[in-house]
Amino acid sequence: MKPLRKAISIVFILVLTVLIISCAGRMNFRQGQEAIQKKEWDKAVDYFLKALSREPGNVEYRISLSSALLSASNEHLRRGTLLYEQNGLNPALGEFEKALEFNPENNDAGRKKLQVLKKIQALEKAQRKKTGLEKLKDKAELEEIPPTEINYIKKPLSLEFKGTDVQQIFNAIQKISGVDFIYDESFKSKKIALNLQNVSFPEALEKIMVQTNSFYKILDPNSIIIIPDTPAKRRDFEELVMKTFFLSNGDPEEIQKIVRELTGLKIISTNKSLNSLTVRGTPSEVKLAGKIIRVNDKPKGEVFIDIEIIEVNRGRASEYGIELSNYQVTEIYQPVGAAGAAESTASTIRVNMIPHTDSSDYLLTLPYINYKLLKFDSQSRIKAKPQLRVVDQEEVKVRLGDKVPIPTTSFVPYNTGGPAQQPITSYQLQDIGINISITPRLHHDGLITLKMKFELSFITSPGSGGIPPTIGNRSVETIIKLRDNETSILAGLLRDTERKSMRGFPLISSIPVLRDIFSGNKNEADQTDIILTLTPRIIRFPDIGKEDIGFIWAGTATRPGLKEPEPKLRLKEGEKDKTTGKRATETGTTSNTGKSDNNQKIEK
Repeated sequence: MKPLRKAISIVFILVLTVLIISCAGRMNFRQGQEAIQKKEWDKAVDYFLKALSREPGNVEYRISLSSALLSASNEHLRRGTLLYEQNGLNPALGEFEKALEFNPENNDAGRKKLQVLKKIQALEKAQRKKTGLEKLKDKAELEEIPPTEINYIKKPLSLEFKGTDVQQIFNAIQKISGVDFIYDESFKSKKIALNLQNVSFPEALEKIMVQTNSFYKILDPNSIIIIPDTPAKRRDFEELVMKTFFLSNGDPEEIQKIVRELTGLKIISTNKSLNSLTVRGTPSEVKLAGKIIRVNDKPKGEVFIDIEIIEVNRGRASEYGIELSNYQVTEIYQPVGAAGAAESTASTIRVNMIPHTDSSDYLLTLPYINYKLLKFDSQSRIKAKPQLRVVDQEEVKVRLGDKVPIPTTSFVPYNTGGPAQQPITSYQLQDIGINISITPRLHHDGLITLKMKFELSFITSPGSGGIPPTIGNRSVETIIKLRDNETSILAGLLRDTERKSMRGFPLISSIPVLRDIFSGNKNEADQTDIILTLTPRIIRFPDIGKEDIGFIWAGTATRPGLKEPEPKLRLKEGEKDKTTGKRATETGTTSNTGKSDNNQKIEK
């Protein structure tokens, strides 16, 4: 009767416990529903999470939680949008991050967060006080190389030539402009047709350069030399400039390769100690190199990585049954004299005493009995939560553990040339624990790629004497792509060790039921699992502006350099476009000239 009452009491306690848990979960669920009616979405999510933790298999709780998460995310998105329109950038950024925490797939929140980050960076850049070197660099970018000026009579030219020698054309222009023309020794005159109607002196000069495949160079304020346009003559007559660019973020050797591949400049020198590049070339080539350097010398983005490491250890052991201290019986012969004392040592006898020996002279040592009934169950959890701020495409390493000395023995001879008999032991420190290496890559669409290597090492056998310890290892190397504020979970790195042992009598231990009672049984189980969560958050984007992604007019394949945009052909006012059928409203046409590349200025 008593065992039945005891069983009923246990069942009653279990049922009562389940009812209490269920009631607590139902209460949290009702509180979450009330929070939804009040549109308090954050509280609703909190209540549903508590309810689901009490009853993980409840589908109704899970569906309600998913709906509350979406609603909470949209609510924070709405608040952030209002704050952003009111120019509250930092509060808006916090709301957008909360929206992404509730729903990482909220693309609107992710896009607006990036907009806020870029605007905050722009304001910080505008408000930040520039250093003296930065001010000098900005001033140097605005400065132009002083050109060589030439004086000419500012009078429109209206001339027409048909099959006329070039030198005669220059003589005619010389009389009108007052500029002397000198010819290089390799310049060959030829006859050309030229129609100049109300054009300026620089425009007329450029048209002649195009037709004669020549270029000019200003020698002094009154003289110009005409030179054939060949690579050799360009090298002889073109003036070169040299400029040093001090980098703030980029690597000089990497930027040197970029500039050399894009411009063809061969004279580029780097200085690692000053983090600078020195370029020599024509003014337009150096300007183009400077533009490329400014575009590529940008600060990298930054990512905040929230890492959570949980190591769960569980050990179970049970011992039961009847076990003897020693599975053997020891017999000792020890005769006893008249006084009760032993007359000889154990297991020895005098020959004349053999007739007087009986059972009282023998001693038996029997094993004692151990009644085992033990159960052991332990759980432990080691938790680490490092938070890292990482520059884009730079590796960060986390080491959690100990450095264990591992002995290494080598043998050397006592004497030179003798046998290797002398042992020398040295120790090497090895990292034992958790090692994590992460390299983030920030994409412009808001995604983050994490190249991760996870390694867990542990000592499975401590070793003894000259035997080194045995080290176990579990490692994972992977590449994952996550959204901003999205969490990735890595689990299942389980190490499970199970040991069973039994000691008993040979015959009894073979019988299924009796061996559990009359034999010593020992069962041990150790489990270790590692759970790793990664949550990246974007805190800074690369400083890329609109001017960095536009077109750059870089000259021609044979003459690279920073140029003005190509002029567009436009219809004169009143003319009709054949393709669109519309009449032009703007007057004038433009042409592409500019044969000279000497940064010269023709001015009265």
